[in-house]
Amino acid sequence: MPTAAGTVIEGKDNTYDPVAAAENMGVQLSEQQLEALADGEVTYDEYQKAAQRLKACADAAGVKFEFTGEENQVIQYRTESDGGPLDAKFDACYESEFGALSIVWQGYREEFGPQAAALAECIREKGEEPRLLILEKIDQLEQLGVDPQTECIDPRLNQGPNATADPVPPPTSNQ
Repeated sequence: MPTAAGTVIEGKDNTYDPVAAAENMGVQLSEQQLEALADGEVTYDEYQKAAQRLKACADAAGVKFEFTGEENQVIQYRTESDGGPLDAKFDACYESEFGALSIVWQGYREEFGPQAAALAECIREKGEEPRLLILEKIDQLEQLGVDPQTECIDPRLNQGPNATADPVPPPTSNQ
C-alpha cells in the first residue's frame, strides 16, 4: 500500500509481515530469527529471547557484552570493541541471533506500537480517523494544531519532563 510516507509491508489479509519487511530492507534472516517470526508476528518476548541469544553468542565468542538498560521496549547494550577480530565475532553474533529481529521489532514498534496508538487516540479525540503510518499521524496532528509529543505521547505514555511514577489516567466523563 503506497502512501506519502513510504511503502507499508503487508502480508496475508493486509496484516504486517515482519519477514517481508526484513526482506524489503535487504536483511538476511537466520534460522533462529525465521523461527521467531514464523507466525507473522513480532512479539516483545521473541525480541527479548533474541537479545539473550545475542548475549550468549557474544559471551561464547569471548566478546565482553553487557545489557545497559531498556527504553520504550528497545534493549540497550554495549560491547568491547577492538576494531578487528572481536568486532567481527560480535557482528557475526548480531547478524545470526538478533539483527533482523531487532530491526523489524523497532520498525514495528515505531509504526504500530504504543506511540502510534497514543497518536491515533489523539486524532480520534479530534474527530478524525488516523492515517496509517506514524509520520502521517504526526503530520495529521500538526495540521490539527496539536503537538504530538507533548500533548499526546508524553501524557499517555508517562514520559517526558512531566513524567510521574504513575501514568496519567485517561479522562473520565462526569455523568
